[in-house]
Amino acid sequence: MAAEPRSGDDHAQLLMERAAGDEKILLRLIDEDDIPDDGLGFHAQQAVEKMIKAVLAHNEISYERTHNIAYLLNLLDEASIPKPDQADDLPT
Repeated sequence: MAAEPRSGDDHAQLLMERAAGDEKILLRLIDEDDIPDDGLGFHAQQAVEKMIKAVLAHNEISYERTHNIAYLLNLLDEASIPKPDQADDLPT
């Protein structure tokens, strides 16, 4: 699949707003005993993914439509953009 144009500050801002929504859901539910871990993990993954995509978009770097965080982090490496702390500790 060819990379689709997903760049620009407007797109980056939209992604950050959506990431903030996932983070808000996660933080509100994280201490609830009846919320399954996979549901919390979904929102954590979505927030991280959208934040990385926002950085890529801000830097005018196109990326494929994906949920693969390792792929997105590799794009940061290729562009010599510093990765988030502990990103190298994430499973690939």
